Amino acid sequence: SERSTVHVEGIASATTDKEVQDFFSFWYAMHAFQTIPCMNARLTTYSGKITHISVTPVSGEADAQKSATVTFEKEA
Repeated sequence: SERSTVHVEGIASATTDKEVQDFFSFWYAMHAFQTIPCMNARLTTYSGKITHISVTPVSGEADAQKSATVTFEKEA
């Protein structure tokens, strides 16, 4: 199998981990990623099963933006 990891920065502090997961799950269901200005990320076309999502604040500040790492696995 082939793995691909996407790193996303600039996620609003109010965004919940579930919202991030739901967002990527929606795009997985559509089988295509495109430019996503609201998340300051450019994602290329990729379809695969989401195997891991990690969402972390970029600092200890209460209103710190978050970053996310999403790993996809695609059967060869």
